[in-house]
Amino acid sequence: MNQLSEKLADFAPQLTLDFIHEVSASLKVMGKEALASGQCSTCIHYMSPWIKNLAHFVNPAHNLYERSGARLRDCIITLAELAVAFSAVSGLDLICLSHVLTMSSAYANLPKVHLVRD
Repeated sequence: MNQLSEKLADFAPQLTLDFIHEVSASLKVMGKEALASGQCSTCIHYMSPWIKNLAHFVNPAHNLYERSGARLRDCIITLAELAVAFSAVSGLDLICLSHVLTMSSAYANLPKVHLVRD
């Protein structure tokens, strides 16, 4: 199933923000139940191939570039929140936070965008 997620992430990168949002929302709703059942780890593995696509949304030369950056900002915040909420899941905090930090230098170049929700 992870291979399917990888292929979809490569084939339809424009769905990245929606995919990460939906998976994250599901994990938040399920909360500790997801952690106990192992669904959290599974969802994170399905989501991981999509995280690399976030770089497209901060690259002005890419067709997925998002000028306002609001959806991307929300996505990055959500990933950071998941990293904190589900830090007991092996590697989630490292995966999410490393990508957030990697993105932050490019993300800082977006006009009038802050990593704090309004």
